[in-house]
Parts: sequence; structure tokens; C-alpha cells
Amino acid sequence: VLSSQWLHGALASNLNAEVDCTYYLNRKPFEGWSQYSFIASHESSSFSTATERLWKGILDGNGKANINVPMNVTNAPGRLKATFETRVYEGSGAFSVENKTFDFSPYPAYVGIMLPEGEDSYRERMLYTNKDNTVNIVVVDKDGKLIKSNRALKLDVYRLEWKWWWQDDAYGGAESLYSSSSSVNSVLSSRVYAEGGKGEWKFNINDEDWGRYLLVVKDEEGGHSASTVFYVDTPYWSRRSSGEENIAETILQMQRGKDKYNVGEDVEVTFPSAKDSFAY
Repeated sequence: VLSSQWLHGALASNLNAEVDCTYYLNRKPFEGWSQYSFIASHESSSFSTATERLWKGILDGNGKANINVPMNVTNAPGRLKATFETRVYEGSGAFSVENKTFDFSPYPAYVGIMLPEGEDSYRERMLYTNKDNTVNIVVVDKDGKLIKSNRALKLDVYRLEWKWWWQDDAYGGAESLYSSSSSVNSVLSSRVYAEGGKGEWKFNINDEDWGRYLLVVKDEEGGHSASTVFYVDTPYWSRRSSGEENIAETILQMQRGKDKYNVGEDVEVTFPSAKDSFAY
């Protein structure tokens, strides 16, 4: 129910009013699951946060309006925040405005995925080849509680290939570091079963199949997907010659000494190099 009144307490009768809504992606939707990603990162960049008009009309003689409109959100990459902006117009055209933000759940359940911790100090999210790696998966309801019933999940893995030039995105969606124009090749489709809301998927990639991969896990019953991009490479990746797909001399992986620096402070940057080499 939309209700409005003048500051002196009189009823704001028969005034024009409207309600707009803007949706935002909630990147940390559930307490207790901060290590899991509940976002379809490969789709998040295409999700629009444009404002839509939910309702427009005239308040009744008591300054009220009963509003019951559907909130139609399609292809949401995860749980959302919804900000409602309400305007009530005076006869002169001036208006009063109020904004309120609420949690909004476009799905009845959400898939969360957690990769193993990366093992390389220079390359984020990089796992090693010829080693068993375990991805942990959970399925929770809109309140973040584990789904007790067993759930069949569809799992797809894609090999990401690229031509090298600088763009703004290495991981798809909003997870930005390094990118290139890429094609996507499916290398695996499987089923994973979550019992009591928890499941896992194990994989082992050979040395010759090192590279960048996209993992997508979908709850076909509820419709939500979660995804993430990860690297798999050999422990000696920095010694790979440029003759092998021209990779080693293309990317310079740098690591800063600390997260924040003050203006005028010296910045420490390190990167892999050959013995007794120097940079200037």
C-alpha cells in the first residue's frame, strides 16, 4: 500500500504518483557462505540494471493506493537488491521522493561453487596440472539455508582460447584482470548430485591441457546457475618458451608488495624472472 500525506498531517488526496524499481546484483547474498560464488559470472556483464516503471496512477481520497504488480526479472545471474523509488506529485509539478532497498530473490534456490585455493603466488586462481582438484558445491534456498532434498545439477566445463591483446576482463562477467578475444570450446558435460544441499566435483588435468577454463553449474529444477573461471598450469609455467603458443613472453604476472600505498610512497612490484636478470 502506497500512502502519502502533507507535512502538516493532512491527507494527500488525489495526487499523481509513480513507483520505479532498479535491480542490482547482490555479490555477497548469504551469510556463512562467503567463500562460495553464487553468481553466473559469464552472464553478469550482460545483466541490465536499467530502471523500470512498476506503477503509475492517482492516489485515492485518503492519499493511498493499493499496488499489486508482478516483478518480472529474467536471466538474473544471482540474488538481487531491488531499490524502489516512489514519487508523489503536487499540483504545481513539484514532487516528494522516497527510496527503499530490499532483498529480491528471482529464484527459489541458488547454486554456490568454491574452487580449491590457488597454489601459485603469481597467478590468481591457478591450479596445478596432474593433481586431483576438488570443487565444493552447495544448493541453498533464498534465505541461505541448505536444501535438504537431493538435487541433480548439470555441470559444464569449457576451454577458453584467446588471441592476445589487452582488454578489461580475464574471468568473465564483472571479475576483471586480463582478457583477450576468446572462443569457447566445451570439453566436459556431467551430472553432479547434491545430497542434503552439498556436493563436489573432482578433476585432474594433464600437463598438455593447461590453460583457462570456465566452469558452469546449473540447478535445472530451480533455474539458477553459478560459474567461475580458473587457470590450470604446470608448476614450471614461467619457464615455458614462447615457442609453445607464444604464451610465456606475452603475459607478465606482477605482484604488489601491499594492497594500498599513499601518494608519494615507493611502490614495490615483483614478477618472475631469470637468475641475475634486471628490469628498468
